[in-house]
Amino acid sequence: MNWFEKAACKGMDVNLFFPERGKPVPDIVRETCAGCPVQQERLKYGLSQSLQIGIFGGMSGRQRDTILYGYDKRTERKAV
Repeated sequence: MNWFEKAACKGMDVNLFFPERGKPVPDIVRETCAGCPVQQERLKYGLSQSLQIGIFGGMSGRQRDTILYGYDKRTERKAV
Protein backbone atom coordinates (compact mmCIF):
# COMPACT_ATOMS: atom_id res chain seq x y z
CA MET A 1 0.00 0.00 0.00
CA ASN A 2 1.25 3.43 -0.94
CA TRP A 3 1.98 5.85 1.92
CA PHE A 4 -0.58 8.25 0.48
CA GLU A 5 -3.38 5.82 1.25
CA LYS A 6 -2.62 6.33 4.97
CA ALA A 7 -1.94 10.09 4.80
CA ALA A 8 -4.05 12.43 6.93
CA CYS A 9 -4.24 14.81 3.96
CA LYS A 10 -5.88 12.25 1.68
CA GLY A 11 -8.84 13.93 0.02
CA MET A 12 -7.80 17.47 1.00
CA ASP A 13 -7.28 20.23 -1.57
CA VAL A 14 -3.65 19.78 -2.68
CA ASN A 15 -3.38 23.54 -3.31
CA LEU A 16 -3.42 24.09 0.46
CA PHE A 17 0.01 22.45 0.59
CA PHE A 18 1.44 24.79 -2.04
CA PRO A 19 0.76 28.33 -0.77
CA GLU A 20 1.79 31.28 -2.91
CA ARG A 21 5.29 32.58 -2.27
CA GLY A 22 5.31 34.86 0.74
CA LYS A 23 1.93 33.62 1.98
CA PRO A 24 1.69 31.83 5.33
CA VAL A 25 1.05 28.11 5.48
CA PRO A 26 -2.57 27.57 6.52
CA ASP A 27 -2.98 26.30 10.08
CA ILE A 28 -5.02 23.36 8.81
CA VAL A 29 -1.98 22.15 6.85
CA ARG A 30 0.36 22.24 9.84
CA GLU A 31 -2.30 20.60 12.05
CA THR A 32 -2.95 17.88 9.48
CA CYS A 33 0.75 17.12 9.05
CA ALA A 34 1.37 17.11 12.80
CA GLY A 35 -1.15 14.32 13.30
CA CYS A 36 -0.33 12.36 10.16
CA PRO A 37 0.70 8.71 10.55
CA VAL A 38 3.03 8.98 7.53
CA GLN A 39 4.53 12.39 8.30
CA GLN A 40 8.10 11.07 8.44
CA GLU A 41 7.76 9.21 5.13
CA ARG A 42 6.41 12.34 3.47
CA LEU A 43 9.21 14.48 4.91
CA LYS A 44 11.81 11.96 3.71
CA TYR A 45 10.27 12.15 0.24
CA GLY A 46 10.47 15.95 0.22
CA LEU A 47 14.09 15.82 1.38
CA SER A 48 15.13 13.11 -1.08
CA GLN A 49 13.68 15.01 -4.03
CA SER A 50 15.19 18.38 -2.97
CA LEU A 51 11.79 19.95 -3.57
CA GLN A 52 11.83 23.72 -3.17
CA ILE A 53 8.10 24.35 -3.09
CA GLY A 54 5.27 22.85 -1.12
CA ILE A 55 4.78 21.50 2.37
CA PHE A 56 6.08 17.98 2.87
CA GLY A 57 5.87 16.34 6.27
CA GLY A 58 4.82 19.67 7.74
CA MET A 59 7.94 21.53 6.55
CA SER A 60 8.39 24.23 3.94
CA GLY A 61 11.18 24.26 1.35
CA ARG A 62 13.22 26.64 3.49
CA GLN A 63 12.87 24.42 6.53
CA ARG A 64 13.93 21.40 4.47
CA ASP A 65 16.95 23.36 3.18
CA THR A 66 17.98 23.96 6.77
CA ILE A 67 17.90 20.21 7.38
CA LEU A 68 19.77 19.39 4.18
CA TYR A 69 22.33 22.19 4.09
CA GLY A 70 22.35 23.77 7.54
CA TYR A 71 21.17 27.04 6.00
CA ASP A 72 18.69 28.47 3.53
CA LYS A 73 20.62 28.10 0.28
CA ARG A 74 18.31 30.54 -1.51
CA THR A 75 19.42 33.43 0.65
CA GLU A 76 22.86 32.06 1.63
CA ARG A 77 22.13 32.92 5.25
CA LYS A 78 23.07 30.60 8.06
CA ALA A 79 20.10 29.15 9.90
CA VAL A 80 19.54 30.45 13.39
